Amino acid sequence: MEVEEFLAPENVTPRLIAKNKRQVLKILAQKAELSLGLDGSELLRQLIDRENLGTTGIGGGIALPHCSMGFQPEFSDQNVFGFFAKLDTAVDFEAVDGNKVDLVFMLIADTRSSAQHLKAIAKLARLFRDPIMAEALRSATDPDLIYAILTGQSRALD
Repeated sequence: MEVEEFLAPENVTPRLIAKNKRQVLKILAQKAELSLGLDGSELLRQLIDRENLGTTGIGGGIALPHCSMGFQPEFSDQNVFGFFAKLDTAVDFEAVDGNKVDLVFMLIADTRSSAQHLKAIAKLARLFRDPIMAEALRSATDPDLIYAILTGQSRALD
């Protein structure tokens, strides 16, 4: 599974201003509500429930919040959707390494698509293991460049 299969360019936020993890999740849930037409309050509840099971802060300043919920946008047969945000100021995500998070990639999957959901999470985990990738994202300010970096369509990493 490739990132462009679940991330649309318009779902990249180059500068998200938030004071804490809950606010980050709330803003991203609102963006998903506008983009996908799903219930943002229910999505936020699902994301917080998932965080309560264990942090999605994977270390290195990166978090991969995710959840599954029953929905199917009318405009798409896609089952997994991503939203990326670069935070203006790093926040405590209770990450496994104790570091604050400034790069957040939220995934939402339809409950009927667990295989694609897991493939997307695995793809992102592999992608963000590369410190050069994370530094390129931190340096980029243009949403189109951020999208290109995330989808491997940029030579910014070379």
